[in-house]
Order: sequence, then structure tokens, then C-alpha cells
Amino acid sequence: MSDEASARSLSAYSALVREYHSTLDLISPAGLENWEQLLADAASYGDVIAELAPGSGTVLDVGSGSGLPGVPLALRFPERRIVLSERRRRRTAFLNIVRGQLALDNLDVQVGDVADLTGLVAPGITSQAVSDFASIYELTCRLQAAEVLLVSSKGSDWQEEAEQLEQRSGTSVIRSAVRARAHGQGCIVGLVLAGGQQCR
Repeated sequence: MSDEASARSLSAYSALVREYHSTLDLISPAGLENWEQLLADAASYGDVIAELAPGSGTVLDVGSGSGLPGVPLALRFPERRIVLSERRRRRTAFLNIVRGQLALDNLDVQVGDVADLTGLVAPGITSQAVSDFASIYELTCRLQAAEVLLVSSKGSDWQEEAEQLEQRSGTSVIRSAVRARAHGQGCIVGLVLAGGQQCR
């Protein structure tokens, strides 16, 4: 997809969020007010994935909500399967509307708890604001490739979370990347480590 086409699709996605946000409980008023910053943060997720996990492997987004960062990732990486896992049915209904209206054939919307997902091997896992790194690793370990990239929005204490992840998983972080968030507080952090093979 060209940059121009991607920009048009992002604009269409933003319009859908504004159209449905109140009826489907998609996003807070503050989130809607800062929507452009949230889109910029989603782009940073893409930058981290491109740096640490290049290729065409599946990306699983845990707790997708209104579709960030999953929808922008599907636009940026048309060669990848992007799986959005969301428990709230109204939000998954919206995500399916987005998938249809933007013709995102690489977007797969899954309603329900990520713990119930099967038949998926993901080398990339994103989470916007679901939990700490260790908990996300444990929650998704059955679905991880042999080497997995975890990407999440974090505060200044992200290195403590990384250490906790190493302690609880029994493995070490191989590579990492950090991008500042658009509003200047916090960052988008990517950590690569051995996947949770023992959970299978």
C-alpha cells in the first residue's frame, strides 16, 4: 500500500472511530481528543516491529479495544496477518466494520479472551495497556513463536518490568528497542526473547 493510500485509510479509520465511539463505547473523550497522538504512538509500534522482527510473521494484538495499534499495523504491514483479540463484543463489532470498510484482508478479529485462542503461532505480540510484560508473556506463551517480540506502552520503569519478565520466564531479553511516545510521557518498548515453548 502506498503512503498516500495508507494515509487515506487511516483517515477513514479515524472517521469511523469518531462516528461510532459513543454508541459502541470505543474510546474515552480524552482519548478522542488526543487521537492524533494515539495514531502516532501506533506508528511507533510499527517502527519497533520493523526494527526487531522484520519479515511477514503474524502479530497478535491483545486487548485491541478500538483498534490501536492493530489497525494501523495492518495498514503498514499488508504482508503480515494481524490478529486482534478483544473480549468486548461491541468493540469487536466495530473492528469488523473497520475490516470490511477498509478491505483489510490481513486483519483477523477474534472475540473472547486471548487465553482461549488456539491455532496461532505469533512471533510478534502487542498490547497497548493490558498488563506488565511478564503477565503478557505468560498469558500468550502458548501462542508464541520460538523467538517472540513483545511490544507495549510503558513508563520510565520499563527496565524493571523487563527484569521481572526475565526472572518469571527463566529466559533473557535478546534485543530491545525504545521509542518515545508522541505526547512526551512514557515510551513504546519492544523486547525480544525466547518464546514460551514450555506452555504448549
